[in-house]
Amino acid sequence: MKVAVVIPLHNHARYVGAALESLRVQTRPPDRVIIIDDGSTDGGITAVIAYSEETPPEPAGAVPRVQTRTDVLLQAHIGPQSTINRAVTLADHCDFVAILHPADSYHPRRIERCLEYLQAHPQHDLVCTRLRLMDEAGRTLPSDAPRARWFSAAWSFRPVCDDQSALDLPEWLGLANFPGTTSNFFARADYLRSHPLLGYRHTHDYYALVLAALENRLGVLDAELLDYRVRADDPDAPTSDELVRETLRINVDLARLLAPRIAAEPELRRAFARYQRAAWSNVSAFRADLFNLLLVEALALLPVEAADALLAELDETRFPEVGQYPNRAIINTHDPAAPALGPTSGLADKFYGLKAQLSAVRSGARPWAEYRQIQAVLLESRWFALGRVLGLTRPVNRAGGRNAPEKLALLRERLSTSRWLWLGNWLGSSSARRLLAMGAAIADEA
Repeated sequence: MKVAVVIPLHNHARYVGAALESLRVQTRPPDRVIIIDDGSTDGGITAVIAYSEETPPEPAGAVPRVQTRTDVLLQAHIGPQSTINRAVTLADHCDFVAILHPADSYHPRRIERCLEYLQAHPQHDLVCTRLRLMDEAGRTLPSDAPRARWFSAAWSFRPVCDDQSALDLPEWLGLANFPGTTSNFFARADYLRSHPLLGYRHTHDYYALVLAALENRLGVLDAELLDYRVRADDPDAPTSDELVRETLRINVDLARLLAPRIAAEPELRRAFARYQRAAWSNVSAFRADLFNLLLVEALALLPVEAADALLAELDETRFPEVGQYPNRAIINTHDPAAPALGPTSGLADKFYGLKAQLSAVRSGARPWAEYRQIQAVLLESRWFALGRVLGLTRPVNRAGGRNAPEKLALLRERLSTSRWLWLGNWLGSSSARRLLAMGAAIADEA
């Protein structure tokens, strides 16, 4: 079983060395690495050559089982999806293909683990994993960063999914593009050749993922095996309207592609229904309300006779759903004491709920942090210590209060009214001046 890794390189000279190093240290090295420089203007290909000429370190463990062949090609700029498709075609005689964006990196066991997964799950052709978010410098992105919070919410739906069954994945993808990037693709080569990426500029990964999930070809390996770089200065980052329009285009294309099969394949029809229903609570870029508006406008173009014909085709033999009330079993067995039913799994509500919780935690954590900061300055202040020895200071460090905001407000009040601190400030004590400033901060915030 041979594995190829394809790298579409375009103006990532700063990062491509780290990407290549992550391949060099794989516990199961790739058989081939295909790098296509897609018209870079920043010397990216020079960085690749410089890295390849470095002497690789001696392996810490066993000698690699395979000898990696690396091919480097140059081309005029045609875009990442076309570059990936070309590289996949060039990966002949390889059974599996992994995609690696040059700004990202693999965990040392990624190829080994993904290969094992697909060998153990022959029904799946594409697998993705959890990812670790890193910043431009390769450091783990703080958990309170916006992108980190988004991915945390998107993956919080994971525990209710069973990776042995792809039937839940359409709903998950309807809610959020949780894999996040084509760097998260590890696939059978034949599948990628027969399902090339389409020419979307920003979200070609989403179309491929949704289609694979609807066809029960997608698997999820619940392990953090990819380092995904979040760059604040990404020149290719889309605007919100670009992303919304492209995601609408993707869903229009999916509907057009699958329409004949949805009518003939009940399993696909049910999966597509779950995907669409979940998409109403989407936390990515899919606006289901605008998508329905597009459908309404498209149907308005049909003659009345054509619409009647479509409805007449919905006979109970081919479409048993016609004779069934939706969610009847759920309604008839609903426990009045149970939580209220929702239209989807509620990931969007969970996302905004988590966001509200984070804001609440932050609002509570800040007073505690400032209270402890003042206490630390009090303990270090020689002027305050002298006042305590002389019995000239009130116990401002024990001002009372039931909670953090109250304790902070009372402590600041004691500081701002302390005559001893005012005297220290007049005599030039820097700690007294700092403590008075901390006490006065309450007035500025009010």
